[in-house]
Amino acid sequence: MKKLILLPAACLALLFAPLSAQTVRLMTWNIRYDNPGDGENNWHKRKAGLIDLIRFNDPDIFGIQEGLHRQVEYMDSSLEHYAYYGIGRNDGKELWVFNTHFDHIGVEARRKSARLILERMDRMNKTGEPAVLMGDLNLEPETEAVQSITKRMNDTKYAAELVSFGPDATFNGFRFDQVPARRIDYIFTSKNGISVLKYGVLTDSRDGRYYSDHFPVLAEIRLWNR
Repeated sequence: MKKLILLPAACLALLFAPLSAQTVRLMTWNIRYDNPGDGENNWHKRKAGLIDLIRFNDPDIFGIQEGLHRQVEYMDSSLEHYAYYGIGRNDGKELWVFNTHFDHIGVEARRKSARLILERMDRMNKTGEPAVLMGDLNLEPETEAVQSITKRMNDTKYAAELVSFGPDATFNGFRFDQVPARRIDYIFTSKNGISVLKYGVLTDSRDGRYYSDHFPVLAEIRLWNR
């Protein structure tokens, strides 16, 4: 299967070989848009390290948020084994993957976004196949909107069977000298057909600087034939 990069609001069905179980590595990362005002944290000073981190962790499906077109083009040319979409053998098992980025200002907008994306998942995944929802929700776990998702789906941080690694927080704001406090990036999985093996928040840095103002979140899951 071709490895995949997903943009916000993207969703697709992937087909895997007909094995009794299939392991898939997932990553979500708000890569921070290319803002000329970021100074020493400018995209051009951190993009090479960001690509190296992705290559080293080697996710099968990788969802990004905030990427401008020129950033996506750079990632596409640098990650030669990835494509924007892909399909494997037509005799496999379906996995729906949804990547999203909620508004960072409007409280009501975020609450409605959670409801709308769950409704859209139901409309598209009518037969209830295994599904993943990942992205930057700009909401902490205790909020009503996130709670509405966790009633339906597993939070991979808590569902991981082997290891849950790294800090709670996923947003660092490029503040290397402060302890991050906000958890706003997630990977959720449906409660049917998927086991969560590992979960991690990756805090890698170089020369006292992070590769983005968010940490990447990584999860390894196993798909089971029903």
